Amino acid sequence: MDRAIEDYTKALQFDPKSTTILGARASAFRGKGDLDHALAEYDVVLTGSPKDAAAYLGRGRVYQMKGDYDHAVADYDQAVKLDPKNAIGYSARASAWRQKGDGEKALADFGEAIKYDKKSATALIARGAFYQSKADYDHALADFSEAIKREPKAPQPYSDRGLAYHGKAISITPSPISTRRSSAIRITRPPISIAPMLGAPRRISTTPSRTMKRR
Repeated sequence: MDRAIEDYTKALQFDPKSTTILGARASAFRGKGDLDHALAEYDVVLTGSPKDAAAYLGRGRVYQMKGDYDHAVADYDQAVKLDPKNAIGYSARASAWRQKGDGEKALADFGEAIKYDKKSATALIARGAFYQSKADYDHALADFSEAIKREPKAPQPYSDRGLAYHGKAISITPSPISTRRSSAIRITRPPISIAPMLGAPRRISTTPSRTMKRR
């Protein structure tokens, strides 16, 4: 990531006002874990391009990584407002709502993400994981099964569906030992992250983008 930041910095020497290059460097700082620098860069980008939905999405992710979920949701709100049919914005906001403990709003946003992206399994897996964490195995199984239809060669939905079947079977015939196992299943499941969707910087262009792209 350091080499990427170095080249973005050199590019900015020739085009210091390019919010696209600044946004790419902000994304690189975020990927490196340098959240303070990333946040500062995104602030500059949004000062110059206040309608850059991708920059709001990127900055929201930084806030979320810092545990500032209120600011994260506020930035995702702006991203969705500027690009209301982009599933990534809804998935990102759903993740923040979930971390804030607002399951109802998280489910609503997962639903919007699934509606606007009919090919990817990411939002389905995330929503299924949420249902599973609430021991709502039937809804979880439905989401994981649909995810498998969309991405039949991806291992994650099969693994998650296996955990859901396991949890449901234990919940039907509880015992002191099986109850402990059921809890372990819910706790040890790897959390869904939207980071892969947000990780790719935009293609650098001389004209700032008006639509949300992956950063």
